[in-house]
Amino acid sequence: MNINLKEKKCFVFDMDGTIYLGDKLIDGTAELFQYFIEEDIHYFFLTNNSSKSVKDYIIKLNNLGIKADVSNIITSSIATIRHVEKNFDIKEHQFFLIGTPSMEEEFKKAGIKFITEREDTISIEAVIVGFDTTLTYQKLMDASYYLKRNNMLIATNCDYACPLPGGEVTPDCGAIVSLLEKTIDCSVIFCGKPNLSILEPIFNEGFKRDEMIIIGDRIYTDIALGFENGIDTALVFTGEATPESVIESEVKPGLALKSIEDLYKLLKEQ
Repeated sequence: MNINLKEKKCFVFDMDGTIYLGDKLIDGTAELFQYFIEEDIHYFFLTNNSSKSVKDYIIKLNNLGIKADVSNIITSSIATIRHVEKNFDIKEHQFFLIGTPSMEEEFKKAGIKFITEREDTISIEAVIVGFDTTLTYQKLMDASYYLKRNNMLIATNCDYACPLPGGEVTPDCGAIVSLLEKTIDCSVIFCGKPNLSILEPIFNEGFKRDEMIIIGDRIYTDIALGFENGIDTALVFTGEATPESVIESEVKPGLALKSIEDLYKLLKEQ
């Protein structure tokens, strides 16, 4: 596919496995974002990783030398909060939450009431699951208790694994959800990528689909979000995806690149 990057007004980036691994920027990332600033090109960070808050990401990106603030960071936790606000009366309803302290803080700030331990005297509307790096077996047992009672399951994201430095991975939200689905036969609503609603803040800024490009390392989230909704995409091979996985997938990226550095070079050349 021939994509004219110079015509794009908005670049939307995944983070883990795309612009950094662990606490190290992937080569070319610093130069690319400096170019965006010099050319006054808009960019957003769009992550399915709900283990960290927006504040956490601002600190991390700024420490890595990347300019970011609350206006250009969108997480699957924020998308999940918007879903809950639209579909429930948060003044009246309460939820059971599986998530990190950072995710819990995001929900508290939004005014959403939740519990993190089984309380038989409290009625809940749904079980909400995120990428919980503090997961315990007790949390899974408590969630199963509520799901057994026909409470719905809402999840921040469908990713099965989160990439780590050195080619390692750790179980992500999708893996936790799969365990619960196998334990209790229930349906799940995923709020993060590839759900189009996660892009709502960007659309609200006035950007149209043909003015955007989504860049990420995962086919079934990053690339699927664009592929299924008429938005151009670029896949990088610094995270989960491999050239072989592109061949095997029905979801195809507009561009397939070795790394973010190749995107920077291509943008400069056009």
